[in-house]
Amino acid sequence: MLKKTISFVLVCVLSTICLCGCNLRVIEDSTDEENSKNSAVQSSAQTSRESSADPALGENTITPSMWRVTDADGNFIYMMGSIHAGDRRMKNLPDYFENAFSICDSLAVEADVNALSEDLSEALRLAASLMYTDNTKIYDHIPVATYDAMVNKLKEHNMYMSAYDSYKPVMWTSLMENAIISETGLSTDMGLDKLLLTRADSEGKTIKEVESAELQLSLYDGLSDEAAGYLLGDYVEDGHFDQKVSSTKEMYELWTKGELDEKALSDDTQSEQSVPQEIMDELLSLSDSVLKDRNKAMAEKAEEYMKESGVVMFVVGSAHFYGDDGILKLMENDGCTVEKLNSESTVSGTASSDTEAAS
Repeated sequence: MLKKTISFVLVCVLSTICLCGCNLRVIEDSTDEENSKNSAVQSSAQTSRESSADPALGENTITPSMWRVTDADGNFIYMMGSIHAGDRRMKNLPDYFENAFSICDSLAVEADVNALSEDLSEALRLAASLMYTDNTKIYDHIPVATYDAMVNKLKEHNMYMSAYDSYKPVMWTSLMENAIISETGLSTDMGLDKLLLTRADSEGKTIKEVESAELQLSLYDGLSDEAAGYLLGDYVEDGHFDQKVSSTKEMYELWTKGELDEKALSDDTQSEQSVPQEIMDELLSLSDSVLKDRNKAMAEKAEEYMKESGVVMFVVGSAHFYGDDGILKLMENDGCTVEKLNSESTVSGTASSDTEAAS
C-alpha cells in the first residue's frame, strides 16, 4: 500500500504543516490584534534566549547529519536536514554545526515560519485560503466516520474547535500531525528551523526562503475528496495513530544521532483500506509533488546559492536529502562533491579560507 512520503514524514518535510494548525488556534482565539502582535514578539524573544546551548543538558549533545557540498568551481554550501519538532536537546547542537553556522552569512529554509507567526494579516490570508468557499464543511467531503474519529482524537488533546469544520483537508492533516507531535512530547517550538531562524535573526544573518508557506499549502490543491478521505482516514484507522506516534519518536531519535536515512523514512504500516487505482494514481502524483518535484527545485536553488557571495547554511526537511531522488544525489549528478561532517571535521580550521572563498 502507498504510505511513505505522504503523511507520516510530514514532520520532517513540510514546515508549514506542523505549524498552521497551531497558528490557526491563536488566530481564532485572538480578540485584540495588537496584543497578538505583542505576544508574538515576546514569544520570539523568549525563544531567542532559550536557543543557545543549555548547560543543564551537560554533554548530551545531539549529532544530526550535516554536509558540505562543493561544486566543480570550488563554490560550496553547508546543508543540514531539519525536523520540524524537537525537544530541549535541540539547544545542544554539535561543534561541527556551530562552527559552520558562525561563518555563514545567511540561513536558507523552506519557509520563514517565524515571520509568518508574527504577521497576523498574512496568517489570516493563508488561513482563509484553506477554507471552503461554497458553505460546505469538511464532513461533506470525507466519510463521516473519519470526521468523527478525528474530532474525538483532537478533543483528547484539547485541539478541536468547531471553526475547523470549515477548513479543507490540508488543515485537518496539520491538526492530526500536531496531535501526533503533542503525544510524542515533542514541540514545534523546538523544531530546528524555527530555532535557527530566531538565532539567524538575532545574529543579523540574511534569511532566504527556498519555498514559501503558500507553496507548501498549495500542494494539496486539486486533491479529490476520495483521495483526501483516504489520507485522513489513515490517521484514525485502527492502531495507525499510535503507530505514527511511535514512528515520529523513532525518527526523531534517529535524527538526533545522524542515523536517519531513506530506509528509516519508509513506512511499513499496512492499511485495511481498499484503494481504487484512480485514487492510487492520484496519491502517487501527490507523493511526487511532496518530495521528488520539490527535491529537484531545492537542489537547483542550493546550486544558485553556492554561486552567490557569502556562505549559506541550507536547512530543509530531512526527507528531502535521501535516496536517488534526494537533494544530495541530484547535486552529485550535477558534478558536486558531498562531504558528510562529524565531530572530527575541521570546519573551524577552514573559517578564514571559507570567508575568502565566498568573497
